[in-house]
Amino acid sequence: MYRQNQALVNLLSPVVQSMDYELLGLEYHEGNRRAVLRVYIDSDQGIGVDDCAQVSRRLGTLLDVHDPLPGSYQLEVSSPGTDRPLFTLAQFARCVGSRARVRLQDRSTDRHTFTGRIEGVEDDAVRIETADGLHVLPAEHIGWARLVPDYRSAG
Repeated sequence: MYRQNQALVNLLSPVVQSMDYELLGLEYHEGNRRAVLRVYIDSDQGIGVDDCAQVSRRLGTLLDVHDPLPGSYQLEVSSPGTDRPLFTLAQFARCVGSRARVRLQDRSTDRHTFTGRIEGVEDDAVRIETADGLHVLPAEHIGWARLVPDYRSAG
């Protein structure tokens, strides 16, 4: 689900966990000029700039030693933010009741983007209630997902 390079997750996760953070997931984008490896971390205390810098230094050293990606790339370590990306079914389960936008990577259907309330997770699928009803989205078809912040309840 969500273009995760499992070998890279397996390499980075123990280091992030040893620093008392959770590795939420990662994104790797090859751009015209330079590729970007974005690593999302979280903790119960929240994530600040210093946390990201500290994790970035440790992961940078690890990546230099193992060199798991071809060519050059920029490493970015980030907090999940209010529009938190969702990488795993466990993360969807923790966010039941929240609004999310989910895009399917399978473009063979007419509809591939769903925005609505996460109703639950079952049998390797996410249930999401949209304006037009309940949809069951198989995890293997999800290309990416993010929470949709509710700014009306803030402040």
